[in-house]
Amino acid sequence: MTSPQASETNPLLFRAGQPEDQPQIAEMIRDIWEGNDYLAKVWNRWAQTPNSLLRVALLGDEIVATGRVVEQVPGGWWLEGVRVHPAYQGRGFASQLHHHLVELAFEQPGIKCLGMTTTADTQAMAHLAERTEMALRAEYRYVRGSALPETPGGVLSHTPTNQAALLADLQQGAWLTASSGYAMNAWVARPLDADWLGEIVATGGVWRRGGAVALAGRGSYGTEHWLYLLEGGSEQDREMIVRHLRYLAYQESPEALLRCFVPQGAAALLPPLLDAGMQDPEGKPFYLHHFVREQPVTDER
Repeated sequence: MTSPQASETNPLLFRAGQPEDQPQIAEMIRDIWEGNDYLAKVWNRWAQTPNSLLRVALLGDEIVATGRVVEQVPGGWWLEGVRVHPAYQGRGFASQLHHHLVELAFEQPGIKCLGMTTTADTQAMAHLAERTEMALRAEYRYVRGSALPETPGGVLSHTPTNQAALLADLQQGAWLTASSGYAMNAWVARPLDADWLGEIVATGGVWRRGGAVALAGRGSYGTEHWLYLLEGGSEQDREMIVRHLRYLAYQESPEALLRCFVPQGAAALLPPLLDAGMQDPEGKPFYLHHFVREQPVTDER
């Protein structure tokens, strides 16, 4: 069913995105990010995932914009995938879609917060976030490194015997302190809690060398290699872990990349990654901003 919100000033109608919309979405985004937009690849999964509220915006019968809000963890919702047809940009459709998605999220029972990320140079999306009462929570710098054919050695896969103790240590560390408790899984910021740590442990994604520990694995869309967090130990220990993770990426493909969003605000976090060969994309720093809006707690007494 379409939304009844269309008017002369807000001409868009909204309805749930369907698997059969995928060909039209693929055509709409084919030139975005030089043809490397992931949205068409995940469209059917997004359309069928529980608690994934995927929406398309219609101008007449044509899809001109899309986006979704999804419940990541109980009460924690995420806004992502906002796209506007290139032929219709500059007409306020992104604003109308963004407001619709925010309202939709906060209509859901039990919502505690809604988050989103946007590149630091996308001022329009930052303004939309602020206009919908979303506050800047953290800033990240994106770095990546090509796969390595050899491992430095001494890095061990680690299965913690006490996950609660490991989680407590990580939550007090510089990485999560700088990011307000979140880690980046691809382009999605997720609070590091017992459930996510358990998922990482189950997939063999905890790595140690000396006193340093890293959490790593697949991106939130099921592809690519990501370093979620790197904490503790000496700078050399952390550097060697990153080099080993680049080696693991090579085992899958010599063309693979290891990627990471590093929280800003703690000066010691970045140097070991750069020493391990991680680099800025296109030779210049690339920053991502994480915005969050929290649901006010009501006093029911």
